[in-house]
Amino acid sequence: MKPDDRLRLIEAVRAEKAAFERSGLIPWSAPMRPALLVYLRELMLADAAIKKAYDRSIPAALKSKDHAAAEVLRSELREASHRRLLATWACTGSTFQGSWAWKFYSDGTLELGNRAPSSLDQWNWAIEGNVLVVKTRNANDPNVQNVARCTIAADGASFTAENQKKDRFVGRLERPAN
Repeated sequence: MKPDDRLRLIEAVRAEKAAFERSGLIPWSAPMRPALLVYLRELMLADAAIKKAYDRSIPAALKSKDHAAAEVLRSELREASHRRLLATWACTGSTFQGSWAWKFYSDGTLELGNRAPSSLDQWNWAIEGNVLVVKTRNANDPNVQNVARCTIAADGASFTAENQKKDRFVGRLERPAN
């Protein structure tokens, strides 16, 4: 790696560390991706374990007709296992006109701009190796699944992408100012 590229990568990792410590935003740079995958796996496992424990306790409280305790447990669950914003990507079409934002959450779901999916929509993201994969299926057209494969730059600050229709677009990671 060229010294200038190495220096930019070091600066990117420092910025990612600061964004994670300050806002819980995850790192996307190539050196951090293995740790990112471990972190995401552990985060999802921890959330699943918390949810499982409460999923046993809440019905038990309801069965004993202790509705107040059940509501307290539901409130605790929402606080302990809430979806956390992990990243926001600003996207722009390359082979078509358009721009939008993707907001990625800790449960593997996403929002498109400020629009959350309906309860029957499936909007998910995952990292497969060095590729970010975004899959969406809308309830009003359940037979169509859109899949975008995004190749993330080494510094984690941008990506180039193509969907199944061969539409190309780019993304830029939004990081809050220091």
